[in-house]
Amino acid sequence: MHTQTPAQARAFYPERKALTQPPAPEVGAVRNPEARGPDGPIPCAATVRCTPMPRPPCPCSSTSTAAAG
Repeated sequence: MHTQTPAQARAFYPERKALTQPPAPEVGAVRNPEARGPDGPIPCAATVRCTPMPRPPCPCSSTSTAAAG
C-alpha cells in the first residue's frame, strides 16, 4: 500500500479490510450526552450495542480455596 497513490490506496482498502478488522457490531441506540467543559458543554456520542459483549468470568468468584497455613 505504501507504493500506491492515495486514490489507489483508498480503492484497495475496502477489499482488504475484512482480513484485519471484524465487522462492526450492530448499534442498538445512540445517545448524545454533553460533558461539562471549561468553556461550556462538550458534545459527546455514546452507542449501545444490540447484544451485550461476552465477559470473562470474574477471577474473584473462584470456587477453589487455598489452605490457610
